Amino acid sequence: MKYMTVAEVSNHFFDGKISRGQIYNLIKSGEISAIRVGSKYLVLQEPLIEKFGEGGMDCGICNITQ
Repeated sequence: MKYMTVAEVSNHFFDGKISRGQIYNLIKSGEISAIRVGSKYLVLQEPLIEKFGEGGMDCGICNITQ
């Protein structure tokens, strides 16, 4: 299992197309599952790939207006 920080999800998985703030909103809404460790959220990579595809470039399904 690989965990990613919110910054890694934003920068690497979504190639910077979704901001960290938007990732936090997705976590709070339950669209992205994460665990909280201290003040940080860690997101499992496998469910992200299952939901958004490899690389996460299909951002349209996460209900975000940019």
